[in-house]
Amino acid sequence: MHENCRLIIAIWVTFAAPNTFICMQLLRLPASKTRDIVILFVLVIAILMFRRFDAFTNPQIWAEDCLIFFKQVEEEGVKSLFIPYSGYLLLMQRLVVLFFHSLSVSYFIIPVLYNITAVIITFLVVYGMYESAVYMKLKHKIAYATWFLFMPVAPDLTMIMGATGWYANLYLLNYIFVGNTFRNNAIYALHTLIILILALTQPFSLFFSPATLLMLIIERKEMTFKKALPYILVLAGGATQFVHIFYIDTGFYRGVPVPPEPNHLLRLFTNNVSQMFFFRSGVFPFAIGTFERIMSAVMLLPIAGVLYLIYKKANARRKYVLLISASVCFMAFIKTYWPNESFVLALENARYYLFPFACIGWLTIIALDDRMNLFYIGAYFIFFWVHRNHMRYSLGDKHWKKQLIEFYDHKRDAIDINPDGWKFVPDRSKMRKTP
Repeated sequence: MHENCRLIIAIWVTFAAPNTFICMQLLRLPASKTRDIVILFVLVIAILMFRRFDAFTNPQIWAEDCLIFFKQVEEEGVKSLFIPYSGYLLLMQRLVVLFFHSLSVSYFIIPVLYNITAVIITFLVVYGMYESAVYMKLKHKIAYATWFLFMPVAPDLTMIMGATGWYANLYLLNYIFVGNTFRNNAIYALHTLIILILALTQPFSLFFSPATLLMLIIERKEMTFKKALPYILVLAGGATQFVHIFYIDTGFYRGVPVPPEPNHLLRLFTNNVSQMFFFRSGVFPFAIGTFERIMSAVMLLPIAGVLYLIYKKANARRKYVLLISASVCFMAFIKTYWPNESFVLALENARYYLFPFACIGWLTIIALDDRMNLFYIGAYFIFFWVHRNHMRYSLGDKHWKKQLIEFYDHKRDAIDINPDGWKFVPDRSKMRKTP
């Protein structure tokens, strides 16, 4: 009975409570806005199911979600909040895991709770984007809010609790770009706390700091302490992550241990164009080798020209924030993988293209807001559908519950988790044999 109460509390707080709050807010909104938010929720569920259907039908544990976050909170408790991993702090993910651990929830339902958390965080990010689009008075608010879910990138960030920090930090960048959209002090205080948490979640506050500092300098005469505080927290979070990356948890290797390609920086562009726009997608499968590379290189100037026109056309006061932040994120990726950056492509590894593609999409929607129609949207969906096989992914079925029972009965010494080769050793003293 005690365990059932804990389970009910965990599910209610992670799923029902946030959605109850949202529903109460919906009752106070105009009918058109209520309709939009319902559409947003349906779109979020639909695209998440499209990209990771297995997460809804057969939840599985992924690597760091269990072996790093959950294991460390078991061993260290609250101290685990401040343990860096991969070179930086991940405060948001660790807070989620610490919450579940404090309820002593069963190991059997951890994958389900993680996936529910991923859905909620994704929807809240979408809702935050929608509020920004309303603030900017965009006509295509739903397109702006959901763009990051429809980007032509791999699904490796989708429905994995530990990777939700990438999506969540899109909200942080969007806040720096759009500014304060909050209607009252209570919501302002809540979002300021959220910004503090996100600034200490992965290294993005560091990458956004140059644009944030520049914005504060440009708008210094308009800034009050209340307006400036969230941005100061971004800078403070960036400085904290800088110290961890370069002085505390140094030397984390992310490279590709193979010989580099000739002209690898140019190949980074041509390989992505080749895979994404024409050849490796199956549209022109006969175009390979030298012809493929030449055609991809020829497209460099037209693509650069289109991006320049989009940036120039976009009517947004702080559009330079997106340009600088996207550039810093992309340069950080190149520096990390140099000289093998040309092997890391968008349709195979989404994370390093998430922020540049998100910024390009936001600026494009803003620039074309008055002209966008079903032709533009339909053309993109055709492009999206052509690459659908690259945008869906399923984790291998490791039979989580079956393995837990076998571990409890001393029939195995560890639990196999995704990806292959990762193992988790639970604390038997905190287990029970049935879910």
